[in-house]
Amino acid sequence: MNKVMLAGRVGKDIDLRELKNEMKVGKFSVATNKRIKINEEWETQTAWHNCTIWTKFNPKINKGDLITIEGELEYSEHDGKHYTNIIVSKYDVLVRNEKTESEATNNNQAPPIEDNGADEGDDLPF
Repeated sequence: MNKVMLAGRVGKDIDLRELKNEMKVGKFSVATNKRIKINEEWETQTAWHNCTIWTKFNPKINKGDLITIEGELEYSEHDGKHYTNIIVSKYDVLVRNEKTESEATNNNQAPPIEDNGADEGDDLPF
């Protein structure tokens, strides 16, 4: 099963491009934080995740929004470097950045990703 779920802050406004057939592709980044103890002191480490969403509507994803995303990981290689991207299938804005608070919408759905045949009833180790 290839599934990822994250909660974090959007790093920049979504870069939305219109394609044929009324489809749009949007790219944005999400920052997640974790606290680790180094030499008896707690530090916050930030990881950045590149995200892509395919949709027919205009997602309201803006810099600073606190969101959750669900999707699948996509791996690629360019010029000898490895890249990981999240193909977003669902997102939910938990807290809007102050500049977009009046535009809040929740439970936005992207078109479903093809079923890979995995049975979600399988016993998972977590």
